[in-house]
Amino acid sequence: METAMNKNGKRKRFLLLFVTLCCNAAAVTCSAGSVVQCQQITEQLGIDTGETQKEYVLYIGLDDKESQTQKIPTEAAVEQINEICEKYVDGYTYQTLNGGWRQNETTYCKETTLAYQFTGADETAVRHIMDEVLPALNQECILVHVQNIICDYYYNSATEDGKAG
Repeated sequence: METAMNKNGKRKRFLLLFVTLCCNAAAVTCSAGSVVQCQQITEQLGIDTGETQKEYVLYIGLDDKESQTQKIPTEAAVEQINEICEKYVDGYTYQTLNGGWRQNETTYCKETTLAYQFTGADETAVRHIMDEVLPALNQECILVHVQNIICDYYYNSATEDGKAG
């Protein structure tokens, strides 16, 4: 049976992800006013925004840098990267994506990509993750997005213990 603390922890992580996604959507729709839009969203939800934090998203392609084909199955790559992440950060979210990029004038490559998101992580920790992932998956590079976001944990305000009355 889950304790109230575990339930609250899951609720906090879900709502943090929700607010982060809302802020990302605001940034996509209007980058100049994204922080203002994010503040408006969090105020509507009753969240104390506090200070901004850095969010890192690593886009890690799975094609081998020499053969230009995927040699490591996606699930195995996820397991390897998860193990590396767990050494350096307290939490992460990942997604499997499909995309493409132009290698040269005649070649367009399509590749499975893993996107790993870290909110409030230390830059040094993120660099350590990238330094280990590159050789582990035989990658040439990792695309990194860094942005300032506003996020906070939301607790159910109905009761002190977070349970609806």
